[in-house]
Amino acid sequence: MNTRPVWLNGDIVPANAACIPVGDRGFLLGEALFETLAVVNGHPWKAERHRERINEGLMAMGISWQFGAGDFPSMTEKLCHAGAPRNGIFRVTVTSGEGGRGLVADPSTSSPLVLATLDAPSPRIRQAVHAHLSDVTRDPSSPSVRWKTTGRPDLIMAQKEVRVKGGGEAIIRSPHGQLVGFARGCLLLERGGRWWTPGREGLAFPGTTLRELQSLLLADGGIPYADIPVEALMEADGIYLLNSLEGILSVDLLHGRPLASRERLGFQQLSQLLRDSVIRECGAFEGFGILPWH
Repeated sequence: MNTRPVWLNGDIVPANAACIPVGDRGFLLGEALFETLAVVNGHPWKAERHRERINEGLMAMGISWQFGAGDFPSMTEKLCHAGAPRNGIFRVTVTSGEGGRGLVADPSTSSPLVLATLDAPSPRIRQAVHAHLSDVTRDPSSPSVRWKTTGRPDLIMAQKEVRVKGGGEAIIRSPHGQLVGFARGCLLLERGGRWWTPGREGLAFPGTTLRELQSLLLADGGIPYADIPVEALMEADGIYLLNSLEGILSVDLLHGRPLASRERLGFQQLSQLLRDSVIRECGAFEGFGILPWH
């Protein structure tokens, strides 16, 4: 019986008592957005950036909910007080609620549903990251790329495809052969001591960890967005995956070809910058990883 605490529309309830209506449009149509944040010492890392991103997505999708400045810290504090781990993964999901049939909800009957959980990360042994270019493509201009919607069949299919091929992390391209990112996060390329990330700035996914590094490296030229062809993967000195729950991961194998990404000075520099950022915002923790579980 799952009795871990969850936050549901303002109340802390056991998970097995958290009920989502069968007519919820997030469940039926994927009309919902979510964010996942690392929580360290009870504090969500980069909470304000995550809040800004989901609020922008909610406004773009016409879901009548906005988070206030202190909501994410308050929600995690209440979950921790109810017994959730102080080092873990906080996920908040907002659906448009019930609203009748059809693609557009009836505003007179719809009311957003907000669900938040705080769970310990799954223990994992650090293994070589094997990346593989997927045959699944994504249009960078699609709203589903810009915002973290709960409908993610393309990313799921891409990740399953590369697992069958012996890879571990799927790299996504556009229908026109430009890199888009990883299925599980943003893509960062290093060559000749410089950094690039895919996409024109107006269309690129606003990854919170990527934005943190762009801010920290601004004086050194930052990390510019660029249209990057697939061929650039084979020319890169280093390839890195960025996301909020792991910070930065180095690709050790690309299509089975060894890369020395983890050994590069730039990777060590970025890892230290991210660790320092977490400590400044959330306090010190044991170990040498970017987050307590890495």
